[in-house]
Amino acid sequence: MVKHIGWNIRIDLKIDFWRDSWVRDIGPLCEVCNDVLEGSKVTVASMVDTSGEWKWEVIQDLLVTKPVLLRIAAIKPPDPSHIDGTRRWM
Repeated sequence: MVKHIGWNIRIDLKIDFWRDSWVRDIGPLCEVCNDVLEGSKVTVASMVDTSGEWKWEVIQDLLVTKPVLLRIAAIKPPDPSHIDGTRRWM
């Protein structure tokens, strides 16, 4: 990921929930989490449940700080009607 470039989140099987900088001003979430399995690939899309909400039971267990959780809560989860994410300036 290039500095100052982020993602407009949609359903995208490429955006890595832990390693890509998709939460503005936070950077990769793996840098602020309790435990990420080395080599595991978890997409942003896979962290949304069937009702279109974030999978908080998973996210809360792994992230360290409340400010990061609040940042994610402010982001609308990916909409399955969109195909992929697009890059944007941050």
